[in-house]
Amino acid sequence: MDERAPLVGGRERQHPGRATDGDGSARAGRRTDVESGKAERGRARGVSGRTVTYAGAFVVLSACACALLGGGRFPVDALPRAARGFLFRRLRAKDEAMTAQLSAPAVFDDFCRAIGRDGACKDVVAARAGLGAVGEETFEALVDRARAMKRDESDDSVGFLGAYDGMMSGMLDQPRTFVKLVPEWATAGLGFEGGADSSDGAEAKKLSLFVADVFPLLRKYPDWDMSDTNAIRFLTRHINEENFSVDDVELSDFMRASSSTAALSKREKSTIRGVLPPKDVNRRVPLSPHASSDETHGVHHFLTRLPALGKVELRAKDNRLPTSFDARVAYPKCSRLLGAVRDQGRCGSCWAVAATEVMNDRLCVATDGENADELSPQYALSCFDSGSGCDGGDVLDTLRIAFTKGIPYGGMLDSNACLPYEFEACDHPCMVAGTTPQSCPAKCADGSALSFVHPTSEPYTCPKGDVTCIAREIMENGSVAVTFGPVYADFYRHTGSGVYTVPNDAGEPLGQHATKLIGWGVSEEGEHYWWMVNSWRNWGENGVSKVRMGEMNIESGIAAIAMK
Repeated sequence: MDERAPLVGGRERQHPGRATDGDGSARAGRRTDVESGKAERGRARGVSGRTVTYAGAFVVLSACACALLGGGRFPVDALPRAARGFLFRRLRAKDEAMTAQLSAPAVFDDFCRAIGRDGACKDVVAARAGLGAVGEETFEALVDRARAMKRDESDDSVGFLGAYDGMMSGMLDQPRTFVKLVPEWATAGLGFEGGADSSDGAEAKKLSLFVADVFPLLRKYPDWDMSDTNAIRFLTRHINEENFSVDDVELSDFMRASSSTAALSKREKSTIRGVLPPKDVNRRVPLSPHASSDETHGVHHFLTRLPALGKVELRAKDNRLPTSFDARVAYPKCSRLLGAVRDQGRCGSCWAVAATEVMNDRLCVATDGENADELSPQYALSCFDSGSGCDGGDVLDTLRIAFTKGIPYGGMLDSNACLPYEFEACDHPCMVAGTTPQSCPAKCADGSALSFVHPTSEPYTCPKGDVTCIAREIMENGSVAVTFGPVYADFYRHTGSGVYTVPNDAGEPLGQHATKLIGWGVSEEGEHYWWMVNSWRNWGENGVSKVRMGEMNIESGIAAIAMK
């Protein structure tokens, strides 16, 4: 028989290398056939799975490209359910990672590592455990003494040190070793250099800083909210930067300003702040009635510069909006409030200034100029726990507290206002480390009663990148507050009437800032821009300038509220 001819008539087809002598060999051959078939089907499923994956990726990328080229938003709702699920799982995982990074144990560990020299970390851990067992009355009495000494309201250094030693002697072998943990960046701006002075007065003064600022946090651990973790992170950063030269030009991640004539020194950069994360990193903020999508968001971590995927433009005609708009012109009865710059001075209070200004603008516009009296940024700075005084705060949290408690009349433009702003204007950078605002006032400066205004809605926002929503909010209400970043040294040096854009060689990011937007337009070069009012008098033209749309995540941190 020709060996190449097929075997028929019930006989098994013989495969090369397979023995057919006997039943056992035949069964073995059949098993091999089955296994071979499974392998082939497995390979087929693998190819099919990869095909589906590649096809899905092609659909996603195509949708993204169409949205970007068309100037629209990414069509999340059009994605297949599996793709949406994958995307949202990644976002949740990122949020969970950020939340874990901001948790009390993680933040405390960073702090402990920063001071972990000469047994300091061990002492802090021991103090953390011991302070939790101290009686409330004894603990508060010591902290009150420390705060009074920090504010120069007490010179009883002997009494303070005695109370301190009495409390800490049961926790530490050398209770006063904590004085070594307060380097020259001390929060009162004392400028101590090197180790502690041998005198009781200097030692007590330095030690009071640590007791006033850190002891309450150690006692609360691990029940920290965002303001607590922000405070510890602030201390950690400055401990890490303890050894520096004023001639060094390095960048820190806090809010800073820059001189128009010279580069910032490291000391200047480390003392200029303004924006801190909110207390609730998982918050969800209501959307504006003008929102063009239902995409809600809570916290934006402006950590990196986004890649330039194309210009951000306001399609004015498509959305029945004017090509340009200036609230100062549209609302002449409110032009002074809308366009006058309130300089924040040497305090990192941009968050309080921006939030209060927007409430002020909207109240004036809503009443057609009848209520054009100034509201008080000083009250928000001194009384609201949405920030950490001159070390920064959060605009949306400030608006939320104002909705609950109200905001009184005050002022930064009129020196005879009920609550005049305590810090004088200055040419930035002029912020001073350790600057603290006055305590919360109960009456006007002249002794009369405070008069409060209450917003008529919860604070709300626009979806990320929704320029049409932002424009409609400005056109109908006068202004919106905006938190944005990262910003760069070039931003702080911006002066003149041109449109600010981030240069390609901008360098390292510096942090975040809060201001307000009062209009928009298009330059002769075709650049779409926002009119921005800053809280620095030496920026732009007397504190007002144009910023190109899409820069510094500017459309991702909008805050607004209804006034009447």
